[in-house]
Amino acid sequence: MGLFKNKRKQAQELQSSGSKAVGTVVSVRDTGVTINNNPRVNMSFRVEPVDGSGAFDAQKTATVPRLQIPRQGECYPVWYDPQDHSKWMFSVIIDDDGRAILREQFGEVAQRFTGMGAPVQPLA
Repeated sequence: MGLFKNKRKQAQELQSSGSKAVGTVVSVRDTGVTINNNPRVNMSFRVEPVDGSGAFDAQKTATVPRLQIPRQGECYPVWYDPQDHSKWMFSVIIDDDGRAILREQFGEVAQRFTGMGAPVQPLA
């Protein structure tokens, strides 16, 4: 239980005081582990800070919804610790409220994020 609280706290701290960036998925690899029918994947990102500082590579292992597995070339909003690039997070966009928040926080660069267009319409 403490692990999740620490991750949640770190995410909140990064969103409130971390630096912003665009993270482009370079690769995604299945770990072979499934949790609640969702795959655990290793992802590599190229992180480009919005303030123009140098880009860097970052890796993350995460359990992701089977229908929302990040794909190579997709771009996501990233928050990171400029003093320690191993502390970073990315976010997915799930609704119009999220789109509005990201436009407010990231400005024009938010248009690069996967999912910033109109939501996918469900099939009839």
